[in-house]
Amino acid sequence: MEQGLFNDMDTPKFTIYSIGHSNHTLDRFAELLRPHNIELIIDVRSLPRSRFAPWSNRNQFEENLNQLGIDYLWKGDSLGGVPRGPRRSTSKEDRSVDEWYETRSTDAEFLAAIVEVSRLAVGKRLAVVCSEGDPNHCHRTLLLAPAFANLRVETRHIHPKIIGATFPTALNL
Repeated sequence: MEQGLFNDMDTPKFTIYSIGHSNHTLDRFAELLRPHNIELIIDVRSLPRSRFAPWSNRNQFEENLNQLGIDYLWKGDSLGGVPRGPRRSTSKEDRSVDEWYETRSTDAEFLAAIVEVSRLAVGKRLAVVCSEGDPNHCHRTLLLAPAFANLRVETRHIHPKIIGATFPTALNL
């Protein structure tokens, strides 16, 4: 991966926000995004649908976001946290999720998508979204944030309970 793609200093110059739709209503989700002026949602769910938040099912999600003036891009195929295909199993007999994340973090398709999203953050305020409300139990923290950090891109998680608040990857809720 291109180390320091955006600057050679240790201080991140770009921020990518992170949020889980959890079981929020669309109105609550919009309320959480609003203070951060998010212009683009990158959906990083491998399976972009939810029975708990049907407004976030892929096609409906894009429509709902567009009505809020927010663009939508699905990247769950390259940045999703659920393995796909016969060689991407996370069953206990094959390998742990941590091992899969470690393997995934060096995959060319994954790395290219990390660079693409990081470059989008240069021109737009964006957030990566998946379903998990607590980022400490989510691939947004365990897989994506370290890869963004390698490019000197900061990940800030939008607090699910405090409007306008964010916290860095290392802070627990």
